[in-house]
Amino acid sequence: MNLGQLRARTRMIASAQSEVAIPGTYIDDLLNESHADVCGVRDWPWLRSEEAAVSVGDTVTLPTVLRGISRVEVDGVGVRLEPVTVAWIDEAREYPNATEHTSYARVGDGELRLWPPVGGNVTVNVTGLLAAVPMTSDNDEPMFEASFHHILAYAAAARLLIEHDDQSRAEGFGAEVAGLLQRMQAQYIQLEDETIFQMGGGHRQSSTHAPVHRRGVWR
Repeated sequence: MNLGQLRARTRMIASAQSEVAIPGTYIDDLLNESHADVCGVRDWPWLRSEEAAVSVGDTVTLPTVLRGISRVEVDGVGVRLEPVTVAWIDEAREYPNATEHTSYARVGDGELRLWPPVGGNVTVNVTGLLAAVPMTSDNDEPMFEASFHHILAYAAAARLLIEHDDQSRAEGFGAEVAGLLQRMQAQYIQLEDETIFQMGGGHRQSSTHAPVHRRGVWR
């Protein structure tokens, strides 16, 4: 299902047919919020990415936005860099005699900084998880398998009904979302969990449980 079809499906199941009362752009926002939430539930295999990027000085601009990074290596050298914070690198500048490229820090969503600074440009291989890509055109589709696309319509409908104080129906759609998420996990996820490093060198361990949505509609 594409964005246009998901918008129509959301209107149908939420009984929200009035474009004047509920603009399509508002439903699109709800669908994209739900898309980002589903993508963020687990370290899904379909989000895993390996990218090569060339540094300019000590800065690497990633070709795609990654929400988590698990490995950064200098190409052809086999040197795996350790995640640190930008503040750590700023402090390390007091020791300019280091020569090996041993660390990296995330600077924003699509940029890395290497330490020690490189003398010239180097290719860096980055492995991690893609961030959810917002759907903006009616023909855009979710990032996961088509058989699960309708999960976004139920999740968006639940959000919409919460905003309109229809808690009972919202909880029903939330239960539908939780069931579909469990089916997705059974299909996609192997037994082992994968640790993905987040910005600043921290980490998050993925969970085997369906989420409880922040607005209380995922059970």
